[in-house]
Order: sequence, then structure tokens, then C-alpha cells
Amino acid sequence: MPTGNSDPAEAEQESAKTTGVAKPTQTENSKSTEPTHPVTTKPTEPPHTHSYTSTKVAATCTNKGCTLHKCSCGSSYTTDETAALGHSWGNWTVVTQPTTQQEGSESRSCSRCGAVESRTIPQLEEPSLEWSDLDLNRAMAVGNQYAASKYGCIPDSILGFDGGFDMPVNLSKGEIILATERTGRTFQQVIEAEMMGNVDLFAECRRLYGYDSTENWHIKCWCEIKDNQLWFYVFY
Repeated sequence: MPTGNSDPAEAEQESAKTTGVAKPTQTENSKSTEPTHPVTTKPTEPPHTHSYTSTKVAATCTNKGCTLHKCSCGSSYTTDETAALGHSWGNWTVVTQPTTQQEGSESRSCSRCGAVESRTIPQLEEPSLEWSDLDLNRAMAVGNQYAASKYGCIPDSILGFDGGFDMPVNLSKGEIILATERTGRTFQQVIEAEMMGNVDLFAECRRLYGYDSTENWHIKCWCEIKDNQLWFYVFY
């Protein structure tokens, strides 16, 4: 056991031995200090001076021409502006023909830039046909001439219904109108083509009946309006 006037330092050491905790010691002149860094200053950059590069920009069909002045910093301006050239259009070309059922279309292109412009063609009006519009005498003459030149037949105006004929054909007004739309022919051209077709039919029937040729056969091409139809015949 400690006795009398013991030294304080010795007492602390004795306490540390018994508790296991040492009391930190500090010298009289010790102080807590923070590390310090030198202050640096960023050098001042000199002010930017624009340096423009000039480029000539040609005018196009839709954009103006000019001289473009541009700096590396992005600043720019233009001088010497010229007007846009405008398109140099070619002729209109039909793309889709109009009919009585739908509109047509046509287009044109610019020879300078290739731009294409389109527009519609109005739908055709429904054609009207009167029997009086047709020249039946001319259609019969065309048929007779065709039979003579192609098959060697001899046109004979005396022949008629009291002689021979077979397989007459007929066309209504609607069929003639439809044929003009599909073929681009006139009404007159349609009935003349039908008359020649009936001559071909006559010659084919003769072949089926065992005749080698219709050369020197007397024939007469005939057409008439009956029951609101146009009928075609070949008399022989």
C-alpha cells in the first residue's frame, strides 16, 4: 500500500498498471497545426481577335448565293448576296392517262437540280354517242376493201339478206364507248375495226366448212341499226 507523500507521477503510473489505460501526456509547448498550400493564380488569357475566312457560296434553285465569312470561334456574316436561280422546268409528261372513271397525272422535272413537280389531269367526261354520229356507209366500204385486199374477195352490191350469211355480230352504244376508252380509237374507228373483224370471222367459217380459200368469192359487207344495236353482216 502507498504511504505518506507519494510522487504524483508515480501514482499515475501505478494506476495505469492496475487499469490498463495510460493517460496521454502533452508537452507544454506542443500545438495542433493544419498543413498549408501555396495560393496559385490562373494566367489571364489575351482577348480573342476574330480572323475570318471567306468562302464563295453559289446560288441554287431555291437558295441565295453569297460570300460567307467565318471565324474559328463560330462567328460569321455574309456579303455579296445574289438571288436564288429558280427552277428550270422541262415539259410536262403524262404519267397516267385520265379516264371517265379517274383523274390522270403528269409531271415535269428541273434540269438544274432534279426536283420533280406533279399535277393532276381532270377526269374525262362520259362521252355521249348518237347513232347519227357514225358513218355506216364508210364502215361498209372499209370492210369490202379489206375483204378484197386480204382474202381476194369480190365486193358485190347486189347481195343481201336473201343470200347467204352467218354469225352476224352486234355492238351496243355502251360497248362502242367502252372500246374507245380502252383502245384510244374514235367511235368511227371502232365500228370500222369491227367490220373488218367480221370479215375475218367469215373467212374462218369458210375454212372450217372445208374451203381452202375465199378468193373470188362474191361478198358484201353490211351494217345496220336494229333494236338500238349496230349489227354487222357479210353476205355471200
